Amino acid sequence: MAAIDTVREILSEKGMRLGETLDWHGLKFFWADQPCPGMETIFAKYLLLPLSFREWKTFKESDEQFFAEVVEETYYRLHNDLCWNLYLVCILPDADFAQIDQHIRFDFERNPNFTRNLVLKESELRARLPVGHTLLRESDRPTAQPEQEWRDTLKGYEFCMETFNDKRFQAIGSAPPETLSDKTFQLIASEAPARTAAGSVSAPSQAEKIHAVHCAHIPQGFRPHFYTRDLDFTFPQVTLLSGANGSGKTSVLSAIELAMTGSVRKQHRTPGDRADQADVSLELRTAAETKEIHKPESARDKKNRETLWYNNRAENRTAEQLNVSFHRFNCFSVDDTYLFASEQPNHGDIFSKLLYGPETTAKWKNILNWKEKCSQIIAKYHADIIHLKGFLNQPSPVKAVDEQGLRSYIQRSGLNIAPNATYKQITEIVTAIQAALNQMSAYHPILSRKALMDAKQKTEQQLADARADAFALQEQSRKYSDDFEKRKRDMERDESCLTRIRQREKDLSPLEKWLPVLELEAPHHISFRILREMQQELDEFDNRYAGLQGFWDQYRELLDCTALPDLDVQRDEFEKRAEAFDARSKEVNVRISKAEMHVELGKKLLDQLRETGRQLAREQPAMHQCPLCGTENITAETILRHLDEEPEASSADLSQLYQERQNLKKEQLLLNRQRETLNQLRKTADTIEAAYHSAKKQFPELAAGEPLEAVKRVLEKRQRLENQRSQRQSALLEQKRRIQKWYSSGCGTPSFEKLLTVEENVRALLLRSNYPECETLSGIPLLERAQEILRKLRSDRAEMERSLSEQKTALDAGPLHGLEEQQKKLHDQLLVLERDAKRWNQLNRFWETVSEWVHSEAVDLDGAALQAHCEKLLKDVKNITEYAACQQEHEKYASRKTQLEQECECYEKVLTRLDKARALESYSQEFIRQNIGQISQIFLSLHLPQEFSGLEMEDGELIGLRGEERVPVVNMSTGQRTALVLSVFFQLHLSNSAAPGFLLIDEPVANIDDLNVLSLMDFLRELVVTHGRQIFFTTASRNVAQLFRRKFSFLGEGFQRLDFSRESTDTLKITQTTYNQSGVAKQPERLV
Repeated sequence: MAAIDTVREILSEKGMRLGETLDWHGLKFFWADQPCPGMETIFAKYLLLPLSFREWKTFKESDEQFFAEVVEETYYRLHNDLCWNLYLVCILPDADFAQIDQHIRFDFERNPNFTRNLVLKESELRARLPVGHTLLRESDRPTAQPEQEWRDTLKGYEFCMETFNDKRFQAIGSAPPETLSDKTFQLIASEAPARTAAGSVSAPSQAEKIHAVHCAHIPQGFRPHFYTRDLDFTFPQVTLLSGANGSGKTSVLSAIELAMTGSVRKQHRTPGDRADQADVSLELRTAAETKEIHKPESARDKKNRETLWYNNRAENRTAEQLNVSFHRFNCFSVDDTYLFASEQPNHGDIFSKLLYGPETTAKWKNILNWKEKCSQIIAKYHADIIHLKGFLNQPSPVKAVDEQGLRSYIQRSGLNIAPNATYKQITEIVTAIQAALNQMSAYHPILSRKALMDAKQKTEQQLADARADAFALQEQSRKYSDDFEKRKRDMERDESCLTRIRQREKDLSPLEKWLPVLELEAPHHISFRILREMQQELDEFDNRYAGLQGFWDQYRELLDCTALPDLDVQRDEFEKRAEAFDARSKEVNVRISKAEMHVELGKKLLDQLRETGRQLAREQPAMHQCPLCGTENITAETILRHLDEEPEASSADLSQLYQERQNLKKEQLLLNRQRETLNQLRKTADTIEAAYHSAKKQFPELAAGEPLEAVKRVLEKRQRLENQRSQRQSALLEQKRRIQKWYSSGCGTPSFEKLLTVEENVRALLLRSNYPECETLSGIPLLERAQEILRKLRSDRAEMERSLSEQKTALDAGPLHGLEEQQKKLHDQLLVLERDAKRWNQLNRFWETVSEWVHSEAVDLDGAALQAHCEKLLKDVKNITEYAACQQEHEKYASRKTQLEQECECYEKVLTRLDKARALESYSQEFIRQNIGQISQIFLSLHLPQEFSGLEMEDGELIGLRGEERVPVVNMSTGQRTALVLSVFFQLHLSNSAAPGFLLIDEPVANIDDLNVLSLMDFLRELVVTHGRQIFFTTASRNVAQLFRRKFSFLGEGFQRLDFSRESTDTLKITQTTYNQSGVAKQPERLV
């Protein structure tokens, strides 16, 4: 067990007021009060319980009894905010502490009932108590300034800290390497914005250090949508700014930032935002005086403040660094929490942004960007240089051509090209000749001019002879043409007649198979006719009465119209009932709507009354008179119970109306079923009536009498006719048997059905073939007429074919046939001669076209030789041109290689200097490494339950120690990372002795659970009590605001609460309230 005397000694050294040692079932404990320095007020009360591991187990088994007998007595005896600041601290030796199950310890520390619970090692008692305690260890070394070190490292290369610019980047490569110096880069960097160095300002003394913001004057122009007039605020040691998001509380902190630094950091600026131009002023309190400041206007003023307030002596610095220092050491916002608490891939980068601000982070990213651009262009230049070297080392792909030999060849070729013609002129002439040759591709081969003249004369003579022979044949042919045309017309007429005869034979071809059957049927055609008439009569009889029988089978049960109800009467009665039902339903719905509206209004009023009662009960728990109705001796619980019982009557009425509406719905279902039944009956009646009228059209007898009786009469008549039909059918069968006996002996006898239909088929076919006389024929006359028609068609066809054959033979043997053959041959000869003549003319025009480029003496030069000369000349000229171009390109590549090597040398010099710049992340790692002990202590104060035993730096990464496990930041929870970023910020502030002694903390609890909200407020309270810091704390949570008030109400006039709310879109309400530990010390005062 930890020595109780040692614990008492440590707490006595820390200024606590100790109570006597007490005993509870063998466990020793004592109470200790923590007073506010310089005041008699007790703001925290501790119950210290030194235990061994065995006693810890005993205590955990009966901790509920301990709380009931020891803690609750003290808790209920306290009637002020001190009851919110009770701490139960169990202290165990280090060896016993290691044996405790950490999950049991976590559950114990998470229990917020009555006290905030802690379990501590004996060795860490001095560092962990009082709760939130931290040592102020001011660093004797100045905080590293990355931007200044980068400037010292880069020297004339400071432009690489600015945004990448293509123009500046290209200017690096344009400078010759031998002239590349700091002066050159200063000229390049001269395009960057000018920087103003501050004057010499000494570090602040303790008397000059800012301790607090006494008051602030905020003009209307700062945020006109929030502040409709000028406002003056006075700030005590602790100020709580509470209100919903968008109510204007953070704008107060922005006004302080503007007056201190001359600007306000914003994630996104809206167009037309003129807040930075407002004349916000502050009164700052130092140890020696209270002085008024306004926002700095010039870069010199900002640099002077930076040096004075933050001990920053960097001479070559931009004006915006003052705002960066302000956010590093004095202002913590919810944006900082979000950056680190969200899932980010590189927490080192976020540490750097937190420690040195986004502007410095942006400059480092600019350096990296310049570095990357230089590396990329160097790599590209190296690749280009290697490619150029390979190209220059390759042999020329084109061989040189003897230019003098080319000129001699032109003279020998017969081409008319000047000896001094340029290669371009030679190419144009040869190209023109080739174009002319290509146009003559259809007339190849191209003869020489001498051969062309001989061929042309020969062709002209042959063409004249052929034309004379053609004229003689034409005269001879004219004599035989008239007789030939007449015979030809006769043949065409006979061929047309033969075609018609053949088509008639084709149409009558079915007679070939029908006439043998008709020969069998013709002797007995009268019997067949009687049979057909009997069959037709029976078919008509069956068709007529089949419909009536179907009607009877389907509707005989419904034909008795007297069985159907009077549907029209029932329909009228039903409609009257439906109208009455609709009226009742509308009335009930209206009554329900009104009742629901009254109930809803009653509920809203009841909720307001219940909320008012609860608020009065919380603020005045000892009051025994109802503030609403004046009833005495009544508690808040009684008021709430009565309010809960009051709406029962309205609820019962509404339930009755709901039941009535449910009954109406059931009645509506019944009406719908009746409507469906009536509709079905109506549909059935309409169907029967339509079918009955259809039957009357076929059987007029149905129109007399009742429908059922009429149908029965018709059916009785049908029965009588049915008997007659049976007799006829028997006679028909007998007739069929008699006919079938006549044809039963033949093995190839056609079927009976074919015998019945063959005569009709023959007659119909002959009528369609335009033989109208067959319409009245039957039997043997019809057979004989059909046979006669077929014989006549065959005879006419044979005669016509014989005649056409004789005429064709006579035409073929005539003299005109030989003349036609001669004319055809002569015509083909003329075509060949005319084509040759045309070819010679085209070739002659070709030689006329190229005559200016071909010597007139070269008459033996043909097209093939001319084409060969042109191709050789083009090839030689092309080789000469390409060789010259290769030589020129070789020189250009050699020059480009030299230029790239020079530019690459320039960029390599810049890259060498950039490589010397120290990484921004190493500065943040160095700061954390130097302050890891203090950051770890603050982290343990802020984060509960105490899952980690401390923090360490390992391989440049911040890790948490959880037993033997080493947890990197990326694996920590959101709340743990939030506690970590707060720890780094608070250490930044505490480590800079020159920084102003106030903290602006904007919405820091966004990612923190309730237990760690308590830890944060205890830590802030220690900053106020022990280190004298001034706190500005904003929150949108009412619960957090109430808890914050209970933690700081002991300050009395040193604490105020400013509540911000919107009464309308254009009206802002700000209320100021001061407290003491017993409640409101001064009635709220409305500032706006």
